[in-house]
Amino acid sequence: MAGAFFRENDIRSGDFGKFIDACRVKDIKRFFLDSKGRPLKKYFSCCACPGCGKKGNPLYFMKEKFIFRLCKKCGTLYISPRPKLKRLSDYYADAESIRIFTREVLEKTAAVRKEKIFLPRAERLCRYLKNFKAGKQLLVEIGGGNGIFLELLKERKLGFGEYLNIEPSGEGARLSRARGIKTLNCLAEETRGLQADCICAFELIEHLFDPLAFCRQVRSLLKPGGVFILTTPNINGFDLLLLGKDSYNISGPNHLNYFNPESMAILLKRSGFKVVALETPGVLDVDIVYNRVKGGYKLNDRFVLSLLNKGDSLRDKLQLFLQDNLLSSNMLVVARKSC
Repeated sequence: MAGAFFRENDIRSGDFGKFIDACRVKDIKRFFLDSKGRPLKKYFSCCACPGCGKKGNPLYFMKEKFIFRLCKKCGTLYISPRPKLKRLSDYYADAESIRIFTREVLEKTAAVRKEKIFLPRAERLCRYLKNFKAGKQLLVEIGGGNGIFLELLKERKLGFGEYLNIEPSGEGARLSRARGIKTLNCLAEETRGLQADCICAFELIEHLFDPLAFCRQVRSLLKPGGVFILTTPNINGFDLLLLGKDSYNISGPNHLNYFNPESMAILLKRSGFKVVALETPGVLDVDIVYNRVKGGYKLNDRFVLSLLNKGDSLRDKLQLFLQDNLLSSNMLVVARKSC
């Protein structure tokens, strides 16, 4: 059992993560704050819960000038007020922290990410596409970054006639095209005229200004019965529940929406989809908490602390338990376009 999972340090180092975080804070000041460090109201707008649409949810906590609210109805955690779509698009296209993360983290760990993250993801995708007898003319990834996942799918010869990456980041689009992947450098909301058999959106919906509009746009780009596969953080997962606002994953404006299995099903139903499969295949929850504790983080849970200190084998068993019981902080959802 020992060593059954890869570790957090295989794909990102804690020290460099702190550097990226510092760059992100500078980007926040540049794009969203005035000279006195106050949010510029012209760049923000309030929103209802992105999961169920409930209005009037109270402040849950503040972090780096962003107000986080927890929906009383479906348990979605979200930022409101949030940056408006145009400003958010400018941020993703030109933020220094995103360029550095793409170049220095995603690119330099491309090989291990391909083996440890994208290969298992590709195997799941293949299994679901086979189970649901999806067509094979066009597979689209929205927010495919540097194109590694689509490159892997092409290498595996799945039989799709065409692969397309829709990527708003200029650096990501450049790197994707360099890998030979057909790429549109724009937002999915700006895309028209596609009829895809399958659309993938990995670690994307948490970034979006309007998840409901996005899901409806995805539906419009799919053929009847088309498959939509996405991954996103599960706010009811192990490390997010334990670390709360102290989690590095909780970071505006990069992440605006944190769903759970129930609220994700609600959102997709509102968008005209039917959820046909949902799992939490994350492998890093326990290692993330373990590394934070080793780094001096004060975790006030003696039972969890005792588990973390019993060695790799038990930590891996705990991670398997989280996977099997929808308790990992990484969620994978498969939905079909309703007729």
